[in-house]
Amino acid sequence: MTDPIQPKRGRWAAPALIAILAAVIVVVVVIGVVSAANSPKNAATTSSAAVPTGSASASASATASSSPSASSSPAASSTPTRTTPAAAATPQPTKTATISAPTAIVKSLTAKVTKMEAVQGKANGPGEVAGPSVRFTITITNSTGKTVDLSNTVVNAYYGSDATPATELQQPGGQAFPASVASGSTATGVFVFNIPTASRNKVTVTVDTSVQNPVIAFRGAAPR
Repeated sequence: MTDPIQPKRGRWAAPALIAILAAVIVVVVVIGVVSAANSPKNAATTSSAAVPTGSASASASATASSSPSASSSPAASSTPTRTTPAAAATPQPTKTATISAPTAIVKSLTAKVTKMEAVQGKANGPGEVAGPSVRFTITITNSTGKTVDLSNTVVNAYYGSDATPATELQQPGGQAFPASVASGSTATGVFVFNIPTASRNKVTVTVDTSVQNPVIAFRGAAPR
């Protein structure tokens, strides 16, 4: 006969042992997982994932090298370049001559005031003033062996002790020089200037054929 108070050890011993074994297995598995996660291989894998690959480095390098440098930046390329302006032609010195005397402008090219006349000037254009005037006929003789350009020839007149500029008139009988004069020929121009009668003791007439040639200044008295 079995004692009712006696605990039945055999019935509960097996489940308790199984539970203990299961707990031990779980602990071992957890330790193994943790050890594997912290192993050098995984650390190397993790660190290699953090390092850029060769293609990524090349791409970054290409991007950096393709970026505009400081020397080719818009600000540098847009800097204006200083330029030295071309020097203007310097007129030759003035050559003074007695009025009505033939004077060489350059070798084999001469100018002369061939006639002076007292006339009554007529005002036909802007700025012209009618009144007592002097009409000068000027002749240029060319013996240079080539045609000489006269298209830029300028004639001016001055009067009195202060060399006051005289106003040029077209009439009566004003005539500009032709555009050129051939070698062996002469060219004539007629120029009318308003000059007060009382100021004709000192008159200057200038002939300027080109900036490369000297200006000829004819000085003397004009008819009243």
